[in-house]
Amino acid sequence: CSAVAAAARIAAAAAAAGEPLPHELRLEDAGLVVDETALHVEPAPELPPPPPRERPPPAGQLSVEQLSALSCAFKEASPGGWMRLLDAAALLVAASADGRLPRGWQGVSTPGLMPALSPFDPTASGYLDWRELMSSLVAASFPSIMQASCADMADQVYMLQEVDDNGDGCVTLAQWNKVELWFQYKAFLPGSEDDLDAETAVAKQRESYDRATALKQVLWDMFSAGEGDAATLDIKATLLHLCPDRDMFLGIKKAFSVSTGSIKTNARATPAEVFKVVYPLGPDGGLPIHRSPFDMDAIAGVVDTVWQSRRAAAPANMPPSRGKPASAAAKGAAGGGADRSPNAPGAGDAAPDVVAITAEQLMYSAGGERLAARMLHRYQWKDVYVASKLL
Repeated sequence: CSAVAAAARIAAAAAAAGEPLPHELRLEDAGLVVDETALHVEPAPELPPPPPRERPPPAGQLSVEQLSALSCAFKEASPGGWMRLLDAAALLVAASADGRLPRGWQGVSTPGLMPALSPFDPTASGYLDWRELMSSLVAASFPSIMQASCADMADQVYMLQEVDDNGDGCVTLAQWNKVELWFQYKAFLPGSEDDLDAETAVAKQRESYDRATALKQVLWDMFSAGEGDAATLDIKATLLHLCPDRDMFLGIKKAFSVSTGSIKTNARATPAEVFKVVYPLGPDGGLPIHRSPFDMDAIAGVVDTVWQSRRAAAPANMPPSRGKPASAAAKGAAGGGADRSPNAPGAGDAAPDVVAITAEQLMYSAGGERLAARMLHRYQWKDVYVASKLL
């Protein structure tokens, strides 16, 4: 009876404490033995560390999770990309009401959003491409995107083309994830507390949320076409959407570097390459809604007119520099220089005798200025959040 009473006492104490009986209990003759060397219940394992979470961005800027949710909502509403400005404004208002947008967006209205969205419709068609809108929101949340130079963009084209096995200008998800983009390796300033080369980098990197890698998945969801393993992403079309800059002229120059693959800030683009700059995803989607007013022949005519007017000032007609033969001087001025591999950055820059123009020549000519004013405003970054607060 004493052994049973002792067992009852121990069990009651454990029950009152809300704890399991940790040790083995056994009756031996008339006594109760508590064997503390034998655990009846294994100790509970330690809880795994919580997954890293993204730090809240500044007011008005979207987190990666919010960018992903918003792009999925746009893609579900319009898989082809084009949608009415009113529909885009209504989607943003709904997203702000149900918490899919930051708190600073709460209270936005359709009348307030329409002036903010109208710059995405330079031809006054009543439609916008939500991928352009999302690209501006992405750049607002990732300032390092707009810090890319012309050389950075051309290098990115080269690196992605290196993993493009069949050379069709598109990559699969696995190939896309193989290449580190500039906003990944430029996310931290050397020498700062967040420098990944610092002594505490390993622990800090393990604890931090990798926003840049998460953004790559958002970009894949935005620009990939196809289903499942057959889905691919157009390299140049995606990078062209990441060229917009606070300075529109600089954005156009970066777009020329992407289209030509040239690291030079004055890359010369052929009519086909200018056509790609004007229509990164092709003109077909914009034809029914009058968003493709320039066809290939019209753009080729603009390029040819500008090129003909600039031939007198072309490098080939310039006097040779001192100490160089004329052919060498022309080659150097045209960016020939050292031999490059066919896919190397800068290898795509057009030869002097090929009909091709620079961004400067396009912007500062009558025909080119009209083309730029109507079709190249996509390379001017637009602060949608601030614009929505101005009404």
